Amino acid sequence: MINYLPKITSSRVLVVDDDEINRLLIRETLQQSGLLVEEVESGEEAIEHFRKNPSDIILLDVIMEGIDGFETCSSLRQLPTGLHVPIVMMTGLNDIKSITYAYKSGATDFITKPINYTILAYRMRYMLRANQVFNRLYSNETRLRKTQEIAKLGYWEWNIKQNTFYISKQALKILGLSDSANLQHPQELLNFILQEERESIHTYFSEALHSNKDFVIEHKIITSDNIVKNIYQEAELQQDSNGQEQWIVTIQDITERKKTEAKIVRLAYYDHLTSLPNKVFLNEYLTKIIDQSKCYNQIFAILSIDIDHFKRINSSWGQKTGNELLQQIAARITKCIRTSDYLTRGNLKLPEQACYQPNKSDTLIRLGGDEFVLLLTDINSRIEVQPIIQRIYKVLQEPFITEKENCYLTISTGIAMYPNDGQDTDTLLMQAEMAMHNAKQQGRNNFQFFHKSMNTQVRQRLILENELHKAIEREEFEVYYQPKIELTEYKTVGMEALVRWNHPEKGIISPVNFISLAEETDLICLLGEWVLQQACKHTKYWHKQGFILKVAVNLSTVQLKKPDILENIRKALQDNDLPAEYLELEITEGVLIEDYETSYTILSEIKKIGVYIAIDDFGTGYSSLSYLKKFPFDTLKIDQSFIRDLATDPDSSALTSAIIALSTCLNLKVVAEGIETNAQLDFMKKHQCDEIQGYLFSPPLSYKDFDNWLRNPHHPD
Repeated sequence: MINYLPKITSSRVLVVDDDEINRLLIRETLQQSGLLVEEVESGEEAIEHFRKNPSDIILLDVIMEGIDGFETCSSLRQLPTGLHVPIVMMTGLNDIKSITYAYKSGATDFITKPINYTILAYRMRYMLRANQVFNRLYSNETRLRKTQEIAKLGYWEWNIKQNTFYISKQALKILGLSDSANLQHPQELLNFILQEERESIHTYFSEALHSNKDFVIEHKIITSDNIVKNIYQEAELQQDSNGQEQWIVTIQDITERKKTEAKIVRLAYYDHLTSLPNKVFLNEYLTKIIDQSKCYNQIFAILSIDIDHFKRINSSWGQKTGNELLQQIAARITKCIRTSDYLTRGNLKLPEQACYQPNKSDTLIRLGGDEFVLLLTDINSRIEVQPIIQRIYKVLQEPFITEKENCYLTISTGIAMYPNDGQDTDTLLMQAEMAMHNAKQQGRNNFQFFHKSMNTQVRQRLILENELHKAIEREEFEVYYQPKIELTEYKTVGMEALVRWNHPEKGIISPVNFISLAEETDLICLLGEWVLQQACKHTKYWHKQGFILKVAVNLSTVQLKKPDILENIRKALQDNDLPAEYLELEITEGVLIEDYETSYTILSEIKKIGVYIAIDDFGTGYSSLSYLKKFPFDTLKIDQSFIRDLATDPDSSALTSAIIALSTCLNLKVVAEGIETNAQLDFMKKHQCDEIQGYLFSPPLSYKDFDNWLRNPHHPD
């Protein structure tokens, strides 16, 4: 036999009866059923006992001294824990009036006297089980309601045949309505939809609801308190318990989710500094533009824009100023172009069709660092590109104002045209960048259209870069030396170490053709370290031969920034046992403004080693008296561009004599480069230049040829 009796153990029953015999019989019966029994004699005691120690079920007599069972039941229901506890009333009154009054007082059920104690045990246990089920349902409903509140989720129902409509409290809350709002039909929901969307949403709803197909829809509403919200609705057609069709529609406020999605989109597709679209956006958007151009047989231009010498700005004035300048540049360029609707709305949901016709627009994108890309669409020829670029260059001519400095910036721009220069994203970007690098090689501050010959130049550059790597491994480099001559006695007092590439097929390659490439690829550090070692080694050899000379070695900005530069200098001196006083390091003027504080610190540490420091090519860059006074320089080298025009250009001769006089005042030794004529030599002697070097005495010589020259020097007549 199957036992259907619910298993209720350890449940506590509060028996309230002023009849002691009755309580005894009830206690014995219920305890045998596994229930825990607690007893009180009056209604007052019952209320106090339950307040302190709530029971699982209450068995309450109606007629008692003091307050009766009806009043006791009503009072128990007022307690925080008494709202849902089962209360079974025992009464000898079997009339309708008493039973009605019992239920009005809050009774769950009633038992008439005389009591059938066997049935009482079963009845109490089933009552407990029913209450457990009720509590679980109530708890689940509470959790569901709370979850719906958190998720801002409600629902509405519409019985099509009976035309009855119900909307949940949470759905009313989403609409900004009170719980007492009385909506009678789904049609009333349309009144909350934004005016510009109402007609299309109404049509969609009508078609969907009458097609008997489940559907989902997103739209915006304006609530009764004028708040715009994003709404998601999901509708499902079901049958109720009577087999009648009804729509069950969940409605959710997804406003916060939409805001979060928008933030994610901005993080993924937009540059946080300039608020411009980023590289990820470019790849997706450019693909759409290419598809459109194929469909409509259109052309467009892609411009690769790079700010000239921007690294110097960051190095000297700091990243904060650099970021401020990037924002200003982005703002100025944006004013010159036709801003896309897609950008102003921040909307990346471009039309899904392969072919679409967007508004006339130009799109500025920041790739990163100081690199930008500009897309010019809806143009008819490359001729239309030039006025736009010229407009951009014009607005960039005005000074940029920052907290630290006012400065002028220029850009180099490369332009590739679809479809002539490429028909896919990667090719177009590569060609535009190639043209931009060509603009930099042409002197910067200009724009260049891509042409096929640039491919040849780039290939040659890549080949050269590859060969440069191998040249270091194969030791194809040589150090050449050009003597430095002291003017009073034409005595050789030192030499400048100059690197040459002895290519196995092309012969000697000038540093003009590979030093900049070495700097861009960081090979300059390996090469510079090797030159320093060789120069110290050869100088020590000549010392042993009786030629006490000082060697000057060029130090690039890239090398100077390396953290191991001091260690490399010390190592070269120690490895070759060369005293520091016989080594001079030449730096260019660019070092003076690229991270002033760091450069000053490093040069000061180099000076502590005992090495001399010279400023090379003076007068061609950014030098000022303040820099000359602050930095620990020993030597100033006049650039050969001044020397070349001494005989024909009064300005060059005036500047050169002024530089020599300035150096004397600052106790700096002066070296003139590029002396090729006797007239130039006489000028230097007249103005008391300390040392000279140039082809008039000797070109740069290989190690062996310079060794011979030292033993048999040649001087001009």
